[in-house]
Amino acid sequence: MMKAHTAGADLKALQHQLGHASTVPVADTYTSVLPAARHRAAEATARLVLTAARGARARMTGRQEL
Repeated sequence: MMKAHTAGADLKALQHQLGHASTVPVADTYTSVLPAARHRAAEATARLVLTAARGARARMTGRQEL
C-alpha cells in the first residue's frame, strides 16, 4: 500500500482497500513513513500559495500575472 500512496493513490481509496473505518489509521501509518510524499505535498502547497499570492498582487496592482 505504501507504493500506492507514493504513486498518488487517495487516502480514502486506500482506506476502503484496507477495510479501515476511517482514513486516520491509513494516514498515521503510511504518511509518517513517506518523507518523499511529505516533500511533494509541501512543494505542491507552496506552488498553490505562491500562485494565489501572485494573482492577488496582480489584481491589487492592476497588472497581468506572469
